[in-house]
Amino acid sequence: MDLVTSLGNLTLDNSHDIHTDSLPFLSSTHYPLSGAQPNGIDDFLYRLFDARSEGFNDEIWVKSRDATLSRPQCTTNILERSDKRKVAAMLSRHLWWEGENDEEDNLVSWTSSFLFVLQYAFYRKRHHGTDFQNMFICTVDTKQLPADVYVRDMDLINAYSPLNSRLSDLQRIRCGPYYFGEFLFQGALRIKGHCSIVSMQDILDAGLFRLRPEFEGFKTRPPTWAKEVVRLRRTDASADEITRLDCGHIEIAEHIGHLFGAPRFKWPVVLACLALKPWDELETRLMDALTQPAFAGQYDLDVTSAGAD
Repeated sequence: MDLVTSLGNLTLDNSHDIHTDSLPFLSSTHYPLSGAQPNGIDDFLYRLFDARSEGFNDEIWVKSRDATLSRPQCTTNILERSDKRKVAAMLSRHLWWEGENDEEDNLVSWTSSFLFVLQYAFYRKRHHGTDFQNMFICTVDTKQLPADVYVRDMDLINAYSPLNSRLSDLQRIRCGPYYFGEFLFQGALRIKGHCSIVSMQDILDAGLFRLRPEFEGFKTRPPTWAKEVVRLRRTDASADEITRLDCGHIEIAEHIGHLFGAPRFKWPVVLACLALKPWDELETRLMDALTQPAFAGQYDLDVTSAGAD
């Protein structure tokens, strides 16, 4: 089954009319509390979806649960709403994965962490039994989207936490190792021409387990997500656990990146793949590997900014 057919099988009813391509968060003057404003949006964000995912997801639109169901508030900027405590409760339910389908949720989550989105796939496989061929990772080029479409989760958490104790709890947690580069948009967002979508099975077939063998532990370990990401991020592993970066790893990363098509999507994914492992001195090893005869002259990459996820 090809990607287009698979995506067609995943989509929900898309008959309702959306009159705009996005619902931006307005300027900081509209925030309910001072000191919060959208900033620091990464150039490329990732989202994993399958048939069980909330809302609507395809290569043209991504929509929240409320936008998919054409609920009254789905076209209203949450920062302009007067019912701040209700907004805080919605934000808390969304970020804590709580609430029922009949409850309001006009938010959609993305992440800047490739490791986080990959581990989410393994979590869903163990927790829901979803086949990898029916899971898809979407990356979006935020530079090509309207301004203020995305906001950091921490900006909203900081703004609304005084109104909701669960958000206050999350605020404390996010200030430690459990921060995963989460970004949110609201309502519906047209991503046609600004995204690339690849099945998780294709990424595995390209050699992901050879790049990071620890991922295969999902088959026997309890289904966890955030805790496993924190474990995989550790840089204090013993010498026996650290695999040196070599040309084979770069070939796998390049193969995975190639799945995402255009160079503007390919190369960020290549670097994200190389940053998956907790290698010490990653930059030095990456530079050494890229200058070996098998790769000399083949890559024009700015690897000096590469780092662990």
